[in-house]
Amino acid sequence: NLSKLSSRKNSFSDKKVSLTSGKVTIYAIETQVVCRLYVLLIKLLTDQKHDITMNLTYLPSLVPNLWKFLMCLGPKGNMEIFLNGSVVKAPEKEPLIGILELFCECCSILLL
Repeated sequence: NLSKLSSRKNSFSDKKVSLTSGKVTIYAIETQVVCRLYVLLIKLLTDQKHDITMNLTYLPSLVPNLWKFLMCLGPKGNMEIFLNGSVVKAPEKEPLIGILELFCECCSILLL
C-alpha cells in the first residue's frame, strides 16, 4: 500500500493541486487512513516504535513525497489546512492530521 501511495504522490510534484480536486481528495483519504494506522501502531507498540519509524523513514521517497503531498492539501496549499484556528486549538479533530503526524515522526529520525 505504501509503495502504491508513494507512486501516486509523484503526480503532485509537477503541479499545484488543491484539496477541491477530486483526485487529491481521494488520495488524501487513502493516505490518511494508512498514516493513521502507522501512527496508531507506533503508539501501541512502544517497544517497536523505533523499528517501525526507521523502516518507514527509509522507504525510498516516502518522506519527500509526504512533504509534497502535504503542500498540496487545502484550498491554497502550503499546509494552510493545518494552520487555521480550529486545527491549532483541537488538532485531533482534523481528519488529515495523521499524515502530518507520520511525516513528523519520520523527520525526527532523519533530523535527530
